[in-house]
Amino acid sequence: MELFDQNGHLTVEAFSALDSDGLDELSRLEISEHLSFCDRCLDRYLARLPDSTLETPAHSCRAGLLQHIRRQALRLLENRVAAAAAAVVIVVSLWSGGAFGALLSLPQKLTELPGTVSQSIETQQREIKPSVPSFFSDFSTWISGLVDE
Repeated sequence: MELFDQNGHLTVEAFSALDSDGLDELSRLEISEHLSFCDRCLDRYLARLPDSTLETPAHSCRAGLLQHIRRQALRLLENRVAAAAAAVVIVVSLWSGGAFGALLSLPQKLTELPGTVSQSIETQQREIKPSVPSFFSDFSTWISGLVDE
């Protein structure tokens, strides 16, 4: 018996065998796996089911579920309000502690900085410049030693 057609969908024989319990475990597993991702075959299978197979529960879980959703929403709201309050407390304490005063004076310090930075770069260039040729000659000697080996 062929379970799948040329396009990879379940055959009518497969559905009939599934209804009559005439399949081994491996075949049932293959069919159930296929039904888990193939919407076309799942629709065909659901169309074959009689309406009487759907049962109604003895009691509804709607009230308990809605109550649980409300509690979760309230917890989420409380967490957001607590996080916002903590952020306000941190900002107020930083503001009153003068942390933002240092940020306000930062642009003035940055305008004074370029002269200092350029002077330190020039000093470093003067110190490094004489050693650059010796570095490259040592490097080329080292590379030629590797190539010769």
